[in-house]
Amino acid sequence: MSSRLVFVLVALVGFALLAGTAPAQSKSVGQTLAEASLADGDYAFQLTAPAGWAVLSEQEIAGLHAYAVAGLDSGSGVRGYLMLRRVPKTTLEECQNWLMDQVPIQDRTVVKRELSTFAGQKALLALGLGDLHGARMRFRLAAFLNKGSAYLLLAYGPMNNVAADGKELQPVFDAFKLESTAPKGREFPPSTDTGAGTGWTLEQGTFTHPQLGLRISAPPGWRALTRGNAALGDQLVGFASREPEALVLVGAEIMDASLHKQWTEAAAGFFDSSLDPSTLPALKPSTLSFAGVNLPARWYRHRTDPLHHYLVGAGAKDGMCYRIAVRTLVGEEEKSTKEARAVLATAQPLPPLERAETALEMLARGEDSQSQIGKLGLLRAGRYKDTEAGFLVDLPAGFWFTDLSSPMKIMDEPVRLTFRDEVRGLDGLIYVYPFAVDEITVNGKKRKRSARYYSERVIDSLIGGEPDEDDEVTDKRGRNTKEAPVEAGPWTLYSMSANWMESGFKKRIVTVGHMRNGTLAILVLRGLEPSIREATPGLRRAAASFRWLGRGQGSRYVKDGRFHDDSLGVSLPLGAGDWNWVPDSTEQAFEGYLCEIKGPNIEILLFEVATGVEMPTASALARRFKRRYGDALSGIDWDKPAERDGAIGGAPAHVFDFTGTGGRVEIAIVRANGLQYGVGFVRRGTKPNTPEEFAAFKKDFAFTQPGG
Repeated sequence: MSSRLVFVLVALVGFALLAGTAPAQSKSVGQTLAEASLADGDYAFQLTAPAGWAVLSEQEIAGLHAYAVAGLDSGSGVRGYLMLRRVPKTTLEECQNWLMDQVPIQDRTVVKRELSTFAGQKALLALGLGDLHGARMRFRLAAFLNKGSAYLLLAYGPMNNVAADGKELQPVFDAFKLESTAPKGREFPPSTDTGAGTGWTLEQGTFTHPQLGLRISAPPGWRALTRGNAALGDQLVGFASREPEALVLVGAEIMDASLHKQWTEAAAGFFDSSLDPSTLPALKPSTLSFAGVNLPARWYRHRTDPLHHYLVGAGAKDGMCYRIAVRTLVGEEEKSTKEARAVLATAQPLPPLERAETALEMLARGEDSQSQIGKLGLLRAGRYKDTEAGFLVDLPAGFWFTDLSSPMKIMDEPVRLTFRDEVRGLDGLIYVYPFAVDEITVNGKKRKRSARYYSERVIDSLIGGEPDEDDEVTDKRGRNTKEAPVEAGPWTLYSMSANWMESGFKKRIVTVGHMRNGTLAILVLRGLEPSIREATPGLRRAAASFRWLGRGQGSRYVKDGRFHDDSLGVSLPLGAGDWNWVPDSTEQAFEGYLCEIKGPNIEILLFEVATGVEMPTASALARRFKRRYGDALSGIDWDKPAERDGAIGGAPAHVFDFTGTGGRVEIAIVRANGLQYGVGFVRRGTKPNTPEEFAAFKKDFAFTQPGG
């Protein structure tokens, strides 16, 4: 058992004794799905996929948004889906801003917006660009009202695949047809949702979070929402209902007792800063019962959403602060709140022993999501390797939501990794800044730009304000900035800290960095002062693991007859003849990490399967490989692969085998190192198909860890 697992387990057991995203997989109802079309009788529409596109049922699309009912996939990064929302009596003009707010694209820039027509209806049409899951996207929206329902058809794709006029998105809108019948709607089917993420699991609609010591389930008619679902936003977990249309959002944090009152009073703003604190006289305050705590609750209106009201409750018990938001349609507050209470009634504290055991199981299975691949580095089981700057460092022990594709920049340099523990109110990052040490003048005195100087620049960037170029944090901002050495092997790391006020809360930031040959690598942690004070020793233990590496031959190379991909963490033998690998593909922009190795008559594709996907469907894999090899491999039946269980690199795998007269494609899905891998073997030609023809590659296939 690793020291990181032991540390987290001990912490959880101690707290438990003191205190006493995955995509949804739901059965499609009311839909008729053919090879290239879908008809939905409950919502009165049809989708007909153009040539080369795939139509997606509610089951396949539900993980993107709670109210998505169908979608389309081009296979080249362009996708679209239809959201259905119930609306009270309103007009398109009155709710058009609300309709725009339903677009789950961050940092949006709308370049065109107009009221026009679509599908024979008066509609809001929009074209714009923004960020989605760390990638820059162009999007188009067509939204209209139809007999008590809002239809929102959204299409999007990577900017390098979609022109400024969005013409590549048009097939999504051409595929849609509105029927003349009135939409009648339908409830969500009984929940079979399953997934796993940072510190949580979802099994058959039951959400378990050992760090909080909490379990909560989706009652009949409700769907659980976890990380990645646009309707959830940044909250811990949510539950959505169609009849009535209601949304329950749950947030919780482990909080120092000195902050309970202040945190509770600020709860509404944690959900949405646009909630209006003025009272709604017709709606009386109440209480919401949750996990054995009665939470005082009050109603809020929304400044930009005229269709909904929010009931927000918050309170604390045994060091745990809970906050609940119930979103209802205007006029359906009583009905929706009654149904929401049935969700909250399922919340139960986990017994201390079960809590600790569940946490250990999650960490051991890699379900803390601490394995990812980025453009400049990789994360494997909580250890970050920077493949550009050349260093290794461990993250502090714990459940962190990590992101290697953050668009955040400091001093025009990209942040390499962000990590966040929402339960403890902590967030951190790893940042690298290349600079030349030169002499500058500050207050008439000459000094060199140093690790201290750039550490202060980082602190200023993260806590707000823009000090003058040559001023230090202590001079310009009046921060309580301190520095201290941290021993790490044969060198000393450089540490600084500062306090500041934000939204009425006292916060603290701690940085630990090391400079070598004009490069500063810095590890940062910030949060509420009591939490950051408790977490600082863990940060410094992590920083002590810091190790500079030699700048080698890159992340892909051949050594002793074996191909290595350090980013993916795999190694495999190469056969006889000439082998080469393809440079990074643009396909990575929309399908995740991909490495393609080519030999004399065999090609091997290594790719990352999205976190939270239990097992890709045969149809999804067939679409991917058919798009790449369909014309070159004749006679393959892409609709009917043989399936079997197998092994690769000593790990169990599920194998999909597509065979034909013109070749063979064998795809193994395997989980190791906290990642889920796809390994595809492709052989062209009329050679007889045998299960053993790829055996030599699979037998000596190995999963590797980041290191020197």
